[in-house]
Amino acid sequence: MKKIILGLGIIGIIFTGCSDDKKQENLSNGNVVLKLGHVNGDKTNYHYGMLKYAEEVERLTDGKVKVEVYANAQLGNERDMVEGLQLGTIDIAAVASPVLASFVPEMSVLDAPFMFKSYEHADNVIDGKVGEVLSEKLKKQEFNTVAWMYSGFRNVFSIKPLTDIDSFKGLKIRTMENKMHIKTFEALGALATPMPYGEVFTGLQQGTIDAAENATDNVLTQKFYEVTKNVGETGHFFTYIALGVSDKALAKIPADLVPKLYEAGTTSALYQRNLLIESNANAKTELQKLGVTFTEPNKEELVLKVKPIYQEFKDVIPEDLVAEIKKLEK
Repeated sequence: MKKIILGLGIIGIIFTGCSDDKKQENLSNGNVVLKLGHVNGDKTNYHYGMLKYAEEVERLTDGKVKVEVYANAQLGNERDMVEGLQLGTIDIAAVASPVLASFVPEMSVLDAPFMFKSYEHADNVIDGKVGEVLSEKLKKQEFNTVAWMYSGFRNVFSIKPLTDIDSFKGLKIRTMENKMHIKTFEALGALATPMPYGEVFTGLQQGTIDAAENATDNVLTQKFYEVTKNVGETGHFFTYIALGVSDKALAKIPADLVPKLYEAGTTSALYQRNLLIESNANAKTELQKLGVTFTEPNKEELVLKVKPIYQEFKDVIPEDLVAEIKKLEK
């Protein structure tokens, strides 16, 4: 992966949305204002990545296209936003790859457990043939992919420590509404419980669920450490975040400026991917200071336990894409 030197301590990105008067001024000047929504907090690497996208779009279009960023699911949950893109009521949405599998079944190839070996592997996959094929399929759903950002490798954070494969038995774990994710945890003996991301903190707090899973940085930035003190470093899934623009939004933009939205996506995705890696490393250090315990369940046992998932989903996981991903492991 190409590296960008980042310093989290000096990242002082401040986003200020346009006032109604300013929006009207932009529109009257022939400028276009697009709204971008995502479900994560405004202090996360995801948000900073979206702000970088907005900054790049404005720079590359000389201010003729502006992007307003809305965090914390202000424009709806991820499924709502995809549907909003299709209806033309939302301009740009950042959506996790497992959610997109509900609209493009072939996206499930990205959700297969323990499919990715490293961040470099993930880069090569999504920036190559696999990313091109999936982007074309998403385009048919009126989701024009301008960037592939990362949520990265997912770990399990839980009320009780995960020390081995037996720790998963009967574990009530929140998952996304994704069949592959649900079946994977069921194969491990857990009780998969799909629910919106915004309900996870309360669910852990009230005992509705015993665990959830996401990138380590989320445990810190979303303050899950206040209700759970354990992280099992399983790296069971790798999650991409696709940044999609609606057909209607693209139609608002002069044809010569449309490529600039994709160019901005390339720059901001590289920025966010590197920021994610740094954020996760720093988050682990900070969480340990806050009393969070990290464990490493035997990954080989987990891999063996979920192996039947590949056969179960063979009808929706294209063999050629699996072969391409495997080929890029080195």
